[in-house]
Amino acid sequence: MITDPGVLRARLPGMDHELLAHYLQTYQALCAGDPSAGPLALAPPSERFHWLTAPRSDVVQTSPIHEGICDHPELALDILFATYVAGG
Repeated sequence: MITDPGVLRARLPGMDHELLAHYLQTYQALCAGDPSAGPLALAPPSERFHWLTAPRSDVVQTSPIHEGICDHPELALDILFATYVAGG
C-alpha cells in the first residue's frame, strides 16, 4: 500500500496527501493488529476485517469484498485492481 505523501501527491493531485497517508497507515496498522492503532487493533482478525471493509462515507472507501474463489487468481487480481484502484 502506498502511504508516502509525495507519491500520493503525484498520483492524486488536489487532495490532502498528509491526511490520506495517515488514514492509509492506520489501515495498515489495524490490519496488522498493531496496538498503536488503538483499541480496535486488539480485536480478533475477523472483527478488524469487518470494520475495515464496512461501507462508510469517509476519506478511504473500500471496494466490495471479493471471496477469492476463482480459477485464475492472477487474472482476477488484475481485473480487481483495474476496476477499483486504477479506475478502469
